[in-house]
Amino acid sequence: MSWPMVKLGDIATFINGDRGKNYPSKGSFVDTGVPFINAGNLSSNHTIKENELNYVTQEKYDSLSSGKIDKNDILFCLRGSLGKFAIVDSTMQGAIASSLVIIRSNEKVNLNYLKHYLGSVLCQREINFFENGAAQPNLSATDLKGFKVPLPPLEGQKRIAAILDKADGVRQKRKQAIDLTDDFLRSVFLDMFGDPVNNTRRWTKKSLNDVLTSIDSGKSPVCESRPAEGDEWSVLKLSAVTSGNYLSSANKAYLQASELSYKHEVKKGDVLFTRKNTKHLVAAVAYVFESEERRLMPDLIFRLNVKDKEILDPLYLSAVLSNTSQRSFIQSLAGGAAGSMPNISKAKLIEVEIPIPPIALQRKFASIVQHVRDNSKKKQESHDVANSFFDSLSQKAFSGQL
Repeated sequence: MSWPMVKLGDIATFINGDRGKNYPSKGSFVDTGVPFINAGNLSSNHTIKENELNYVTQEKYDSLSSGKIDKNDILFCLRGSLGKFAIVDSTMQGAIASSLVIIRSNEKVNLNYLKHYLGSVLCQREINFFENGAAQPNLSATDLKGFKVPLPPLEGQKRIAAILDKADGVRQKRKQAIDLTDDFLRSVFLDMFGDPVNNTRRWTKKSLNDVLTSIDSGKSPVCESRPAEGDEWSVLKLSAVTSGNYLSSANKAYLQASELSYKHEVKKGDVLFTRKNTKHLVAAVAYVFESEERRLMPDLIFRLNVKDKEILDPLYLSAVLSNTSQRSFIQSLAGGAAGSMPNISKAKLIEVEIPIPPIALQRKFASIVQHVRDNSKKKQESHDVANSFFDSLSQKAFSGQL
């Protein structure tokens, strides 16, 4: 059975943040107060990361004319990481940044059903249309209102949501197992090398200019809205790197590639760095353990080329730049006009200093990382299977086959 298709704007109200003179600047943030929520505060499991929030005073919050959240609101990302969203599950006060929009569902739709639609392949196809070829992809609330949603009766919505909740629970548990592995490796790094910014171990420090031969950047041509198939070329999306784990599947097919494309192709052993993204996602780093062929860097991703691997191990480089305090320092170097995504230039990046411990210690760490990764492959494969099953189930649900 196929369900009637309605516009998202028919089943929800859309509320932008206040973008006028009262919009909070960095200088208006305070240590405690009312949360001011941006795209970086939205987690992958659709919750708000409360430990990373910015705050404004009650007076500043009261001056805002729009963008104030309520319980059960959906906060949806309009710029950068399109489609990322979180559900407000408490009665907390708060307001949204300009990168987000509030989706407030009405009585025609079940909130859980709407949540699964927004995370579905069906919704992603709508998003891909606006993401196509843009260096800084963005949506407007008006665009989002036009998204087509299959809408069964409310009882059917609840039944579908319950089925998808169970399948989602399985894949979330498997993702948690992978996250624990990442936490373990971060602990090993600190135990072996200490905090790289404070450098309490007194390692020799060198600038990236001293230890890299070059920093490559790619191009962002107009691509298809779909991922590559077979032996097609493709250009990576920012999401290929933002998690800190390289995802070659996050790409857009590029049908006009030529031999010139090879110099931008991602290879095993590359260290990739996102030079431009939202405040909390910029300066993400991922090491390429393996990659499908014909994956090209976009212009928003750098490749860091190590000069001498007898001095600097690429896996150590990836880990030290990913360290929380080191990354926060690098993020502080980002520039950009008001309203645009932060950008880190090559000129600023090459001046960043990192500790250079003895190469034997770096290699020992790299060996541990490789060993842990080999052991966690089964976890990743299990997670991939759970994701595929969930996506298949979701497609059946929204096409009336459940």
